[in-house]
Amino acid sequence: MSLRGLKYRLEYGLFRLLAGVAERLPLETASQLSGWLWRHIAPVLARHQRAVTHLRRAFPDKSEQDIERIVRDMWENLGRVFAEGFHLQEIVHSGRIVFDNLDELKALGLDKTSLIACAAHLANWEIGVQIVHQLGGQPMGIYRRLKNPFVDEYIHRMRAPFYPGELLHSDSSTGLKAARHLKSGGSLALLADLRDRHGLLIHFFDQPAYASTFPALLGRKLGRQILAVHVIREAGVRFRITGHVIAIPHTANVEADMQQATIALQAKLEEFIRQTPEQWMWAHRRWEPRKSP
Repeated sequence: MSLRGLKYRLEYGLFRLLAGVAERLPLETASQLSGWLWRHIAPVLARHQRAVTHLRRAFPDKSEQDIERIVRDMWENLGRVFAEGFHLQEIVHSGRIVFDNLDELKALGLDKTSLIACAAHLANWEIGVQIVHQLGGQPMGIYRRLKNPFVDEYIHRMRAPFYPGELLHSDSSTGLKAARHLKSGGSLALLADLRDRHGLLIHFFDQPAYASTFPALLGRKLGRQILAVHVIREAGVRFRITGHVIAIPHTANVEADMQQATIALQAKLEEFIRQTPEQWMWAHRRWEPRKSP
């Protein structure tokens, strides 16, 4: 066994141990305990300083005390998300989610067509797909494969029931599969706030960042609506979800239309994050430069 393989197995063993504890505890207890642990342990890790740096750049007017508070609140939220991942069925089916504007979205006909739902890593983003279910859609999910294959397989099995159209790892065949699903009347659900090193250079929190054009490309070429999904944690394990339609221009210049829709989507996600910055995942490399080919 290689050192990497041994490392993955040890990580998976620890993951299963924590998962077993989280699964056996009541939902609220598991969420609160995991949040408390992450809040007090994560600040000693290297990613804490990265999150602080990102927040300073995004909110130059905030004090150091405010920045530190937001980062610690962020770690608590991420700890809650970890534990809540093992109770997703209970969260979905126990009245813990409020949908703000379903009637408005249905009046726009979004319950009669396939759509592309895009969320950010806010609150518990795992439940964002539920707005597609509420609109009667059959969502296909797309996510980035985790480095540890054992953990990835476990989490895939845990999330797959919420994606009747299939839950895909992002790879070279994803675009074709997603297009086929949309053409057949299905919907798509994905997280759109990560860096895409092959994407469009935009400004995100007034800083250069590369954003994926994938949702806008599919929406423009297939005539599908993009729905920006806003998930907010209100108190404990209770959430509010709102959907916002992102306009896609339809001019003779498809490339320009796609770019404009991408910019509009990212601006809406930034608006969501500004409302509750403590609920976003600030530690990932959103503003890192494009890697050389």
